[in-house]
Amino acid sequence: MVILATSIGGAYIAIRATAYWLGGWITLSQIMAQAKANTFYNIPNKWWLYFFAFVVLSIAGFFYQYSQKGKAKKDEKVDHRRELTHVLKDNERF
Repeated sequence: MVILATSIGGAYIAIRATAYWLGGWITLSQIMAQAKANTFYNIPNKWWLYFFAFVVLSIAGFFYQYSQKGKAKKDEKVDHRRELTHVLKDNERF
């Protein structure tokens, strides 16, 4: 659930920041007003492009995070017996 939330949140922030600099973002209140008036055809094509990019980025972020989920645990596994023998051998030198 956390992976889904962070992928959606990250995609929203990335697309919203891009739209801030490029322009063409419609606020949620404007979309709701058009929904009540049943005038969705007035939404600019640029906004639909942002929306599509948001969906694609959310899905890509989800799958990337999901693919990386177990890798950190595998990398952290250490054979402590092997490390202990190296430490003991190093101490025998003194």
